[in-house]
This record gives sequence, C-alpha cells and structure tokens, in this order.
Amino acid sequence: MTIAENLNKIWSEFRQFGITDDLVVIEYLARLLLEKVLDISQSNIGIHFDGMWPTYYQVMGFLTDLPLYQLYSSAELQSIIDTVTNLVPISTLPRHPKDIRNLNLELIQENLKNAINEVENIPNLFNHYILFRLSTRQSGGRYPTPRHITQFIFNLAQIEPHHSLADFACGSGGFLVERELTIDNYSKTWGIDISPEWIRLAYTNIALKKFPPQLGSGNAINVANSDDWKDRVCDRILMNPPFGEKIDSKLATENLGKNVGSRSETALTTLAIQKLAEDGIAGILVPSGLLFSNSKAERELRQTLIDDYHLKAVITLPKDALQPYSSLQSHLLLIHRFPSPNLGEGLGVRETWFFQLEEDGYSSGRSRDLTQKPDLSKSDFPFVEKVFKRQGDEFDYFFPDSHPEIGIKVIKNDENELLGFVFEGRETEINFVTFYPSPSPSTSPFLLIDTLPIDNPKLSIKIPLDGSEVNIIENPSQYLNDLFKPTKNNPIPETRLYSQPVKGIAIAFNSDTIITKENLRILGILIPSNQVINRNYDLRPEEYIDKPLETRLNNSPVELLTRIYSNQRQLTQNLETLFSRIELPSISTEKLPSPIVDTFTPIGKFNPQQQTIWDKIQRQTESYTDDNGDNYEIALHFTPQDIESEDNDEISDITQRTLELLEAMGVIIPVTLHNKLYYRRVTQRDLWTNSD
Repeated sequence: MTIAENLNKIWSEFRQFGITDDLVVIEYLARLLLEKVLDISQSNIGIHFDGMWPTYYQVMGFLTDLPLYQLYSSAELQSIIDTVTNLVPISTLPRHPKDIRNLNLELIQENLKNAINEVENIPNLFNHYILFRLSTRQSGGRYPTPRHITQFIFNLAQIEPHHSLADFACGSGGFLVERELTIDNYSKTWGIDISPEWIRLAYTNIALKKFPPQLGSGNAINVANSDDWKDRVCDRILMNPPFGEKIDSKLATENLGKNVGSRSETALTTLAIQKLAEDGIAGILVPSGLLFSNSKAERELRQTLIDDYHLKAVITLPKDALQPYSSLQSHLLLIHRFPSPNLGEGLGVRETWFFQLEEDGYSSGRSRDLTQKPDLSKSDFPFVEKVFKRQGDEFDYFFPDSHPEIGIKVIKNDENELLGFVFEGRETEINFVTFYPSPSPSTSPFLLIDTLPIDNPKLSIKIPLDGSEVNIIENPSQYLNDLFKPTKNNPIPETRLYSQPVKGIAIAFNSDTIITKENLRILGILIPSNQVINRNYDLRPEEYIDKPLETRLNNSPVELLTRIYSNQRQLTQNLETLFSRIELPSISTEKLPSPIVDTFTPIGKFNPQQQTIWDKIQRQTESYTDDNGDNYEIALHFTPQDIESEDNDEISDITQRTLELLEAMGVIIPVTLHNKLYYRRVTQRDLWTNSD
C-alpha cells in the first residue's frame, strides 16, 4: 500500500470513534512516532557512538552538545539529565491515543509501520505527509506552511550551518527543520508559538531528528523579551505569521518600544527586525495590506525597512501558493540588517528587487496535493533562488569593456539548463527590452536590450536565447533590416517586452519549449530606494513591474483604418443578427437609474457573520428622485473591501465565501469597472420579463 493508503486506514480507525478533528489525529500520531525514536519514558543518560567510537552524551535518546571526552562529576551529569528532561514536561509531549477505549492501536501501529517503510524516514513522514493531512486552516489563522514555500524562503535567506535561526510564529516548526540540525547548531535553533497544540507539533518535528527542541510557548512578544530570550539576537529569522489576528496593542507597545497597531503581522515583523543580528537576514511572509496600508503602524514599518535596513526584495508569491489553507495573496519580505549602525550611511542609494511570481509547481486552487513534490519545470522558485544565489558573483558579460555600464548574468539551474537572464545597469538604466523570433531555422530567437543614454551613448545588446555569445549591435536598425529583410506586408516581427527605465530586469523562460514571446516572462525589476520613497513607501510589486506585451505595428495609417472599418462592419452585422432574434423592452419606458428589486433576498438562514455581511450589503444603496418626483433606492457598486471590517486590510475567507454564496443565490451581481471587480444589488433592469 502507498503512504496515503496507510494513512487513510489510520484516519478511518480514529473516525470510527468520533475523532474527526485532523489536528487531534496528527497529535496522536506524533506521540506514537516519538516513542519509536526516543526513550521519553526514562530520564537516563547514555553514550552516542560514531561507528565504533564514543562521541557524545545521549539523554533520553536526544543527542547533546556535551562531548564525551570532557569529565563530569556525578552531580554535573545529573544536571545534564535534568536540563534535557526539563525540555519534555508532560504538557509539551503530544497526547497518547492509548486512553481511547476500544481503539485498535495495533492496527494503527501496523499501518504507521508500513507508511514508515514506504518513506524510509520517520521525520520526513511526519513533516511532509502527516502534517499535511490537515485539510483546513485552524483557528487563529494557523496551518503548516507548505514545505516548498519554507524551502524557498530558507534558500533565499542563505543560511549557513553556524547561523542562529529563529521563528517567532513557528507553528509546526517547518522553517526550523529545513536546516540540517547538528550537534553544533541545534542549541541555536529557536522557535516560539502561542498555541500549545502547535508547540507540541513543533516539538515533535525537531525531536524526531534526535535533538532537544529549543522552544518557547506563549505570546512571542512577551517570550522574546523574557529573561531567557531578551539578550538573544538571531542571524536569520524566518516566519509566516498569522494574518489579521488581533493583538494587545498596549502590551506590544510596552515590549517593542513603539506603537505597532493591533495586527499580528505588523507586530511580529517589527519584533523580527528588532531581534535581527547585525548582518542578519529575515524572510517574512506578509499580506498585501502591509505593503500599502495608510494606517500609521504599517506606514512607519515600511519607512523603517527602507530607511534603516536594506529591503533586499519584495516577492509576490503565486496567488494559490498557500492553498488549501489560505486564498490570500502573500508576499515575502527579504530584509538585511547592516553590519553596524553607521554602515548604511555610506552605501548610497540602496536597491530592492520587486518580483511577481506566477507558478510554484502545483496546480491552482484547493485541490493541490502538498504531499507530492512540486514540478520544478513549472515553478518560478528555482529561477529566483539562482538570481539571489548569484548576487555576489561577477557578471558573465560587461558592456562596454572600456567603461562598463551594463552587466548581464546568465541564470542556469543545477543541470546547467538555461532559466533566464538578469540585466543590471550600473552607470545607466535599461530603457527597452524587445523580443525577436528566429529569423531562420538555423538561428536562435533573441532579445535586444537598449540602455538609456544619460552620460554615455545608447547601447544596444543582442542576447541570443540559446545561451550563445552576447554582443553589442552598433547599428540596430541596419542589423535588423539585414536580418529580417522586411517588406510592406511583412514588417520586422518584434515585441516590446518592457519600456520603462529601470536599474535591473530579471527575465525567465522555459528552455524546454520553443521560445516565443508568450513564454518570456519579466518576473523582477530592480528599483532604487529613492524611487520607493518617492512613491510614499509603497511596496506593492505591481506598482513597479510594468509587463505589457506591446507589439509594434508598422502598418500604414490607411491599412489600419481599413482594418478598423472592416471590423466595425462585421460587428454591425453581428449585432443586427442578434437584435433580430430577441426583443428587448424599450429603454425609454424604464426608470433610469434602475430601482433595486427588494424581493430578491437570500434563501435560508445565515450564521451571525454572514448576517453582518448581508446587512452591510443592504446599506450599499442610495435614494434617488427622478424627473417625475418619484423616490426609490438604487444600487451602489461596492468592493469586497467595502464590506470588510474597517481595520482589516485583507478579505477574510468568510467575506469571500459569503459573496460567492450571495452571487450563486442571484441576489448580488458581479460587475467589472476599470479592470476591477465590484458587486451590486439586483435591479429591475437585470430581470427578464415574459416579453423578453
């Protein structure tokens, strides 16, 4: 049987006894797995062997960083036992299923053994399979962060074995076990979580690797400022905090020394950057609201990130990256703290990469199976990881040789397959990026990069998309004419991919397919900090990344007008055909604007939250008096945000699902205005009558 089939049998056994909460089942299995790895029933001390050689003391099955060659008195050895034993009080251990009457524990153990044999690794079974049997997000916005996301952020943070690592909303401990735990670093791998249930899962995730977990239970803002934690700073901090949860703003202000509002993500991000060591890096997931909200706390946090730190990147994840647990758009902040307080002053203008990622290797929607590995050929993560891994590298090409103005890096994966390019202007800016298809079967499609002429003449650089030699084109117009030999009816085929002056551009494509303009994607733009400041510290990537696919039209004005005229005639004929098949009521006999239809109300009974949302929708109306003096109510357009609570910048799941329900009932109608989604109540104009 497969891993999934064995776990299905285990879940079925628990459900027979009324245990339907996935989190409870996961905790029971955590305890059974711990008993297979550790001796948690005894407070004993043993010796760990590396081959034939004794190396470290081992307590309750845990490896410790106390070397065997050091001599200890019996009192010191007892202190060692007590120290490790204190890490596993009864409240920290997951609950045991043995007390469930008539539960077939033997069947559960047998299927658990089979699943272990399939995966050949107990920690991997728990971290990648059992945890992701959780089907929905839990109270407090808690869920296991998908492991392809934890791995992606871990790689971007460039964590070395000697670094200290912390997560102040550690949940199941996913970020903490991304690192290879060793004797040398387990004692500086720290986690905090406010939920006792999730601390027990994080404890299990680390303990299964046979190292004593270094965890704190409670409010992270309190715990991080307690006597045991207040002097700690962290080389790396990785975190996916709960979004939009209310916190005690007074408590946060007292501990953090500033007003951080009442939202969990703002307070925890502030805590993280305060606890970041010099030359440290933090990778924090945040909701959209933190990037642009005008509330005082969020605005001041963005200003701090730009003015006092180096915000290395803002990366918008693919829209379903956190499914099936959250449909909210999430963004990664990659933050670097300068090695000393004054060093930042001499760095000049700092630069931030803004990325908008489109694919993460999974299908869209809630049906994605997170126990399966992502398809990396359909993921933007490897490209972005390589871009940041090569940040300290020399450019593959510099132009011109005498006075370099633009650098080019060729981005390849570990199999040496081409993933894309990074272009950076050093003493200039990139002005245009244009795509040209293959001029002949034997040649490659290519890009033409044009720099902005500031103090030096414009450069035009040809980038073949098969990875062959890059070179300067001295006379682009003549070169293109010679290459494509255009005629009146066959102009030069070119597509403008980007046309805004920027310091850097990251372009990705899939080299396994035929390269066309459609699979060339501009994923990232490099922006100087002064431009971010000029935009009032707006950190939304879409504000900086302009991705039009502009096809340059070389047809004559007469040809264009002829085409427009022909299309208009065809449209008129199609409309006449439609009008001949239906009879619409005369608009002159109707009230305009159209009145609301009060009889269109929801079916059934709402829960309190749904009722509150419907009450707000009912207020989205306005009184109107027509020319005849008749008074009636008309529908106003509203967005989901308009009916969300005032202090919530994100659209909650209950709001989104209630809108979908009301739309399905036919009591509200979605409309698109200026490329933005709105809703409104049903009006008389929307109804079909017998004459229709």
